[in-house]
Amino acid sequence: MRRKKAIEKAKQQRLLFLQILTTIFVVEVNSDDRGGSFHRLVPTMSNISIKETTFLCDAAVQKKLQRNNFYKVCLQRTELYSFLSNYLANLLFFYWRFRISLRFMADGIRRAMQDIDLGFNNAPFVLPAEVVRQAAEENSFILIGRPVMPRRQNLRAIVATMPRNWGFEGIVRGRVTEGRRFQFVFPSEEALETVLRRGPWAYAERMLVLQRWTPLMDMELLNFIPFWIQDRGIPFQYMNREVIVNIARLMGQYIQMDYNEEVGGRQEFVRIRLNWNVAHPVCFQQHFRFTLGVNTLLRFRFERLRGFCEECGMLTHDSGACIINNGGMEQGGGDDDGDNDQDDDAPAPNHGVIIEEIHEEEAMEEEVVADPVQKEYGNTEVMETEADDEEL
Repeated sequence: MRRKKAIEKAKQQRLLFLQILTTIFVVEVNSDDRGGSFHRLVPTMSNISIKETTFLCDAAVQKKLQRNNFYKVCLQRTELYSFLSNYLANLLFFYWRFRISLRFMADGIRRAMQDIDLGFNNAPFVLPAEVVRQAAEENSFILIGRPVMPRRQNLRAIVATMPRNWGFEGIVRGRVTEGRRFQFVFPSEEALETVLRRGPWAYAERMLVLQRWTPLMDMELLNFIPFWIQDRGIPFQYMNREVIVNIARLMGQYIQMDYNEEVGGRQEFVRIRLNWNVAHPVCFQQHFRFTLGVNTLLRFRFERLRGFCEECGMLTHDSGACIINNGGMEQGGGDDDGDNDQDDDAPAPNHGVIIEEIHEEEAMEEEVVADPVQKEYGNTEVMETEADDEEL
């Protein structure tokens, strides 16, 4: 009889142990929310939920077993293990954040130490005149530019790809300069003018700013893209060169026009060339008043235009990052050289810039797709991934 009772008791204890193992223990947590308090049951063991991260478990089993001593011991150990695991996780997270912050501080101190004026008062070194003259001749024909969407356009991919798109692969040398800018060195004036005449240019379906570089150039020019714009809708009775020039100057910085008065009556549109500020939205329709009380709608078509926001017309972001749509998203953060100590819009000095040569071997390594459009997108994704890895 005693043996039978002992066997039954052992079975009950084993079933109770299995029931505890299959039960998610819950702990009552008191939280204050702006002066008020509420009670919530949060699991102390791992669980999976497809709806929410903190699954509110049924406490019926806990209430049923709360008088059992074995259950109380298991619950106390679970609470202790949960406290220790949370404490250890917080400690490791603090240590990791501390090391990251310490590394950033060390990098900043190291850069600051190299900015002190040691050697400023030393006698200057004189370079040979022939060497200086030869270097100036080799760098006489330079295009300088910048991307309008740095997040979507990787500088090193641009430098490696654009000479091939122009048909000057192996002839034009590209290099990345400070301030998230790039330069292309051409062998002759004719090659440089050919690229400018066939512009404007784009990479990864986003526009590029390209201007001819001179030692004394105004860096504000890197905010303008020269567009050929087709002007449609000018009444024939007002069609002459003076009217076209006035319309162009009202639209932006006038450069030139393509209009022949002899065949003007047979043309569907006139072409004007403007320096368009990338900080201004593109305009495709505009009312003009030729006579008092009468508005005439003119339509404009930008030639070789790529990548603009369909909501506000800006060239500097996509529709998904527009503030009109969703409050906007940060476009920065895709630094190509991992140095964030200089703002993108800060003017870069004309002398003593830090450059990085992109050789032909590197350009060949970055070719991953045969199609030109897919090739540009593939280069952009690869370069942005490498830049993110270097930054981490």
